[in-house]
Amino acid sequence: MYKVLLATDGSEHSFKTIGKAIKLLKQLDASVTVLSVVEDVRLYKGLGQLSAKETETLHQGIETVAIEGLEKTKEALTKESIEASTLLRKGQPADVICEVAEEGRYDMVILGDTGFGGIKELFLGSVSNKVAHKAKTDVFIIKWMYE
Repeated sequence: MYKVLLATDGSEHSFKTIGKAIKLLKQLDASVTVLSVVEDVRLYKGLGQLSAKETETLHQGIETVAIEGLEKTKEALTKESIEASTLLRKGQPADVICEVAEEGRYDMVILGDTGFGGIKELFLGSVSNKVAHKAKTDVFIIKWMYE
């Protein structure tokens, strides 16, 4: 069975990729691990100095969105008879996605071209761009067109 790592950040953009991902996954007869990576909020630029309590509250909110995104994605896959499990990790998203893909010996990584970060680079989001260049496995990037 084909082993796929599907990365999501729980954003609206990442949910728009699920339909296309499902079409591909059905053709591959794949088992899927849905991965979400929670980035350390202290690394976000432009937030200024947050108190420890504010930082923790913000981090909990981000983690909650990530968990909800994992469950929503798993539910959509399961509805389509695609075997899926979930995995939540902390760290830099592109680095963690590549590490998990390599450690788990995944055949392919699937992710959207933009997420919460929006368009940070000209054509691809920064995470998808880094994964495409750094991963040691196939990477399938689903481009979401703005309407």
